[in-house]
Amino acid sequence: MSEPANAGPYHPEEYQDLFQESYWQQMKTRPFLWCKCIWNMFDFASDGRNEGDHPGRNDKGLVTYDRQVRKDAFYWYKANWMTNPMVYITGHTFTNRFTNSITAKVYANCDSVELFLNGTSQGAATSTNFIFTWPLMLLRGTNSVQAIGTKGSTNVSDSLIWAAPIPPPGAAIISPAAPIVYLNSTNDTLQLSATASDSQPNPPPLTTTWNQLSGPGVVAFGTTNALATTARFGAEGVYGLSFTANNGATTNVALTVVVNPNAGVTSGLLAWWKMDETSGTTAADSSGNGRTATVSGAVFTNGYLSNALHFNGTTSDATFSSPDAAQLTVAAWVRADGKGNSAYPRILDTNPGYRFFFRFDGSGSNGLDFATYSTANGDWFSGQNTISTGAWYHVAASYDRSSFANLPALYVNGVRRSLTTITSPSGTQTNYTGTGYIGNQAALNRGWSGSIDDLRLYNRILSDSEVLVLASMPPTNLAPVVSAGSNQTVILPASASLSGRVADDGKPNPPGAVTVTWSAVSGPGVVAFGNSNALATTASFSAGGTYVLRLSADDGQVKTSTAITRPIISEHLLSGAVQLSWPASNGTWRLQTQTNRLSTGLSSNWTYVPGPITNPFVVPIDPAAGAVFHRLVLTNQ
Repeated sequence: MSEPANAGPYHPEEYQDLFQESYWQQMKTRPFLWCKCIWNMFDFASDGRNEGDHPGRNDKGLVTYDRQVRKDAFYWYKANWMTNPMVYITGHTFTNRFTNSITAKVYANCDSVELFLNGTSQGAATSTNFIFTWPLMLLRGTNSVQAIGTKGSTNVSDSLIWAAPIPPPGAAIISPAAPIVYLNSTNDTLQLSATASDSQPNPPPLTTTWNQLSGPGVVAFGTTNALATTARFGAEGVYGLSFTANNGATTNVALTVVVNPNAGVTSGLLAWWKMDETSGTTAADSSGNGRTATVSGAVFTNGYLSNALHFNGTTSDATFSSPDAAQLTVAAWVRADGKGNSAYPRILDTNPGYRFFFRFDGSGSNGLDFATYSTANGDWFSGQNTISTGAWYHVAASYDRSSFANLPALYVNGVRRSLTTITSPSGTQTNYTGTGYIGNQAALNRGWSGSIDDLRLYNRILSDSEVLVLASMPPTNLAPVVSAGSNQTVILPASASLSGRVADDGKPNPPGAVTVTWSAVSGPGVVAFGNSNALATTASFSAGGTYVLRLSADDGQVKTSTAITRPIISEHLLSGAVQLSWPASNGTWRLQTQTNRLSTGLSSNWTYVPGPITNPFVVPIDPAAGAVFHRLVLTNQ
């Protein structure tokens, strides 16, 4: 529990309990104190105060202003000062609990206290300081709590009701086993698998859903509500997915998928300084927009991805023509070796416009900061100790200046940070055009001491997934590329010959190898594989019809797959005839016949059987006609 501010709405009774417990225990151990006073018995009027839940009132009393409610701390002193047995459960007014996991606390002057939750004993406890505690896991909804204290032969009790929220279900993505997946192309099918659980007794219905959060194309899930499913991606680029479990409360698990790592996060680039030069006074703009930066005093050196531009922390900088943009994202790899010549060393500054920097002052030590140059500057901070000197960080900020109500997003190593607002913007928001400064500002008094690598500007708000991809470069593992071969038709009782192919980059290592699995996705019968874990194998079918078979490849982190269709034609001998049947959903089948001698072969003289052809179709067998051959031809007519 955090200490409440003197002037603010957060004045929890639980903090008063902690204060009074400590206060009295310190006085109690000091018998030489000739006067021991408690502040205060009752809440009282105080016109200058605006705190707690009521303006103009000092709320530090042991009893409320109207003398109607005795607070927890009142019973703390009662337990310490009374000789008659008493027991009291703290939190009588805290009925609606925020969490399910809590610590129950009881004040009592008894020899022992036993606590019951919904009629079930949580154990008996003893205490030397009149404070008894138990860890509790409240059930969702109404919970009955009772404390029974025993002193000698006397029992006393207290009870209350606590209402707990629905605890969110447990959820995890188990395949892929990494938060970012790199697929080679849109031809790859990603295998997805997750778990979801609800540990509460008699849980409510638990539903699960796979969702697309962002991306350049449409994601086609095999079954969106299944724990195990597939995903196919309609275009190259970066996609944000999530797995959601819901039992009345919601748990979301994020997954980022990059289709074709070479595509990268390039849409909307205004400028892109890779800093890959080895020397010189310019840093090339790889966005294609011609915003070459002019380098002054900084030198090219080893960086995070390749090379970087190193600044001396005083007079060095790199300048460029800053573009205007209603929406902006700036991202870079940075390393600060020290604070430079100020507590606000600049990564980027476009005065008038915005500034992106590290903050090392009393308002926020060791954090990332984004601020605007409006009439009244907006200034936002990533939180204490989210960065430090002497280490590489990927940092990013995005901001939509169309409204002062908009807040930026700040990221450190791909993780979106909670914001601390130092000042809110107001007045007039300036545009971003003018001279931009990398590693400093115009007056050269905000020098960056360290290196900057792969600095990017975008004219749009990047998604969380896109920022995570930038922070995870270069890719550490490419998913396997799988081919199950071409579709083929099999006439029963023959088996299908399967020949798959898998290409992989050998990562991660271990295992450094790929395991493959053939499986049946759908079909009217049972499929028996000769060896389901071999690329080349056979498949036998128990009945005719259309089957979809899948070949999956797992490199230990990512599983991909591809599917093929097998139309299976069955034949059935009748008395004086043969019955043919075939799948009805794979194009148009037509029956042909011919009576060539065996010496002539079967390559010519095929004719279509006249009349309507039904499925199944019975062909008479006439021994007097000699050898007659039939075949089914699949057409698109």
